Amino acid sequence: MDNQEALQRTLNRARRALQIIEEEKASYGIRVPVDLQIELEEKQKEVTSLEARLSQLQGKRSENLPDNLPRYNDVFVGRKQEIARCLEALSPEERGWGVTIDGIGGMGKTALALEVAHLAREQALFDAYLFVSAKTTRLSTEGVREETLALSSLDSFCREFSKRLGQTDIVKMNDATERRRALLDALRGRRTLLIWDNLETLNSEERDMIAEFLRKLPTPNKAIITSRRRTGESAVTIRLDRLLEAEALELMREKGRSHPRLAQELNAIKPEILTALSLFCHSGSSIIRYKR
Repeated sequence: MDNQEALQRTLNRARRALQIIEEEKASYGIRVPVDLQIELEEKQKEVTSLEARLSQLQGKRSENLPDNLPRYNDVFVGRKQEIARCLEALSPEERGWGVTIDGIGGMGKTALALEVAHLAREQALFDAYLFVSAKTTRLSTEGVREETLALSSLDSFCREFSKRLGQTDIVKMNDATERRRALLDALRGRRTLLIWDNLETLNSEERDMIAEFLRKLPTPNKAIITSRRRTGESAVTIRLDRLLEAEALELMREKGRSHPRLAQELNAIKPEILTALSLFCHSGSSIIRYKR
């Protein structure tokens, strides 16, 4: 309630400031100074952002809230220190554009990124939650499948972010450089969380361009990227390793609660074999399943 009341007070002040600017604009008639128009647009964005965050705290799911976070219906175990550090890095007080989560394949980088994003949404830290992925393959019951809809460039990311934000004019731009600039301008006055997944699949030139884009990301917007290659300049870097033995055992117990047959088989295993099995149960990506 304290956070809700504080946010309501901030919103009330922003609305009063917006009213003053609108009255000043009206006094100019049709010849409105450029700097005043810019100030008005940024204040309008601020009010919209605050309204969206307040609605989240009030339990109201607005249809206008840009949010395409994949849903999950399974369990998440461990990574408490990593989660706390990620949330700290996403606060407005933290310098830098956000968090890089790196590690070898199968460590659960995407799972951690989305767990943090969902927690951030529960706390209404942002006014938009946008997820894009460069993942080129996915694991299905039939084996490894090619992901035909994977995004493969900074420009494709910018198009997707712009579309999710309702910025159709930016999507229609012909020049990629202008599109990047326009998206950065559109983010000013907002508080958006951008999640970029599996960036290791991009070539080095595209990764460098994304790094440059992120350095220019206007505060208090933040980003989370996952990659097998370290690209954490101007960001907090979280290096993922396997789960602790106790966490891996807890994971198996949690999975057993939702899968009775699995629980039956685990109960029949000798403790020393179960401990050895836990060494293979380190992957955060096996913890959560997502529905897109």
